[in-house]
Amino acid sequence: MNLKIKKKPKRATKKIINTFTRIFLSALFVISFFYTSPILINFADKNFNNKEYTNNSKNILKNALNKDKQFEEDDNYIKNNEIDLLYDILEENNSEINLVRYTTSEINALFKEVK
Repeated sequence: MNLKIKKKPKRATKKIINTFTRIFLSALFVISFFYTSPILINFADKNFNNKEYTNNSKNILKNALNKDKQFEEDDNYIKNNEIDLLYDILEENNSEINLVRYTTSEINALFKEVK
């Protein structure tokens, strides 16, 4: 008994071409991604106005508590915003509005009433 399985040559060549096509396309995608990503990042850094802010709230609060009204910046707009912010914080802490907290059963009852 001589059993030999012969593969069709057309099927084998299609499989090889399909494999190389997938490898080529995936390599092209990876290379193009890593080539274009630094270009896009540099473009975004140059063209979009990204300002970095520092958190100096501890210094502002310390100055307000010590009644030290001297600010390091000379800009009146920044001074007024910081003073308004401090007054807002003070008003929020002194407000007599009680926050309403609902339990889950009360919330479920409210939803059932609405439906």
